[in-house]
Amino acid sequence: LERMQVGPKEPFAQEKKKFLSENHSLFDLVATNGSDVPNRLIEALRICNLDEIEWYFYKLGDEKKEISSSNELAVLKDLYTLYPRESSAASSVRKMCANFCKTSNQELPHKQINDEATQRFLNWLASHGVSTKLQISQFDHGRGMAATSSIPAESTLISIPEHLIINADLAKKSRIGQLLASSKMQISDEMLTFLFVIHQRRDPSSDFRPFFDVVPSTFSNPIHFAFDELMELDGSPIMHQVIEEKESLRSFHEELFPALTELFPKEFPEEYFQIEDFYWARSLFDSRSFNLKIRGKETTCIIPLAGMLNYRSNGQIFFKQFDDATSSFVMRNGCDIQAGSEVTFQYNSLRNSQLFEYYGFLDPMGTDVIPVQLEFPWDDLRDIREAQLEKFNLKESHFISLREISPKILAALRISQMSQENFEEFSKKDPMTPFDASSESMVLNTLMSTLDELMSTYPTTLEEDLEILREDDLLQQMSYNARLAVQFRIGIKQILEHNIAQVQQMIDAD
Repeated sequence: LERMQVGPKEPFAQEKKKFLSENHSLFDLVATNGSDVPNRLIEALRICNLDEIEWYFYKLGDEKKEISSSNELAVLKDLYTLYPRESSAASSVRKMCANFCKTSNQELPHKQINDEATQRFLNWLASHGVSTKLQISQFDHGRGMAATSSIPAESTLISIPEHLIINADLAKKSRIGQLLASSKMQISDEMLTFLFVIHQRRDPSSDFRPFFDVVPSTFSNPIHFAFDELMELDGSPIMHQVIEEKESLRSFHEELFPALTELFPKEFPEEYFQIEDFYWARSLFDSRSFNLKIRGKETTCIIPLAGMLNYRSNGQIFFKQFDDATSSFVMRNGCDIQAGSEVTFQYNSLRNSQLFEYYGFLDPMGTDVIPVQLEFPWDDLRDIREAQLEKFNLKESHFISLREISPKILAALRISQMSQENFEEFSKKDPMTPFDASSESMVLNTLMSTLDELMSTYPTTLEEDLEILREDDLLQQMSYNARLAVQFRIGIKQILEHNIAQVQQMIDAD
């Protein structure tokens, strides 16, 4: 089944293929004509759809149950393809999809948003041939999209014609795109689209004025945090990433302005392109862009209306793509939608760190990981160690989570502990098991030191952070962004403490 082949671009593709052929006879699997989907097929698809981090933590047997919501969604989409509606097992696939969406497919209190800007936006959409079965509504948690009536599975919920899709092709055809091309300035497609969006947002006569009037003027992701709010992330890699991103945007802004204003004062007025506009545009692309393949070409797009749909890890929308036949962007649901439900979709395979950094929220049911970079000695054995890592499909970069410590990080550390005295003996052994008691003690103590160092970067302890959440008076004095930052760092510290406890148990047992 070609749909089950692992993508060749994945760096771990060959590992997956080897594992599946050895453990699941993948290439002998055939979709049966029965009314049920074979469990073996579901399990193989779960393995096929593991992302890099899921593959890193995978253990034989994990495929017997749902691995993650993003992995399960990928499996269901594959089953949709393998078992079209006319097949005998189609009803089983649809039941699986309904079960996946069950908790998100419930009626919620909401009210239609009818303000002047929204009405003008809806009229603009209709005049440009946009169709939708959903309603812009206000829920208790904020703005979203509601189903006003029951909607059967595989319906086209939203259809946006190509001329309303904002991307580099549209930007190049615009007045500012033509001016930038004539200026001979070296600007990437991404940055051209970036400038086009800023201009369209500020220009009162913009064709997209009704759209930008309903786009948020501010965002809640960390790039917009005040200084004291950002300091709540002190010690976290995200704090440094935000600082670097702002410096990069500032540098880009200084390269272009006031130079563009002096060249083309009418099209690039200084008041349109302030540094705050660059921060705003960065957040717009981070939180509301879609990566589409349009007639074979990958492109980053901003799509009116589609960006109003909120996130849920088990949202009803399974399919979002550009339809070449109709030259439009379409979104379709994978399960029946109950009237009154909020219609949502999953923002790809994102963990809480990414949801926080790019979207400014945390998923209460979400997971997270912490990257761990091992440092190998730069000595005469460097090449030998690297050869051993390659032989056993190991790397210097690893992850920790709330799961068990992966054998891979322990194996890589065992290789790192090879010395002139023992490398001939150890290089003949499998690093997935301890070499000897002495070297294993060094491995565990090195890992403990690495974890302690990561924890020490934070100025507060986990218990101190938890105490903040227990103090109502203190919480009320904090901004939403500051509270969110505290919740985020608590999640990270819980992962660190979980892994420190595991290593301590290993040391005690050793």
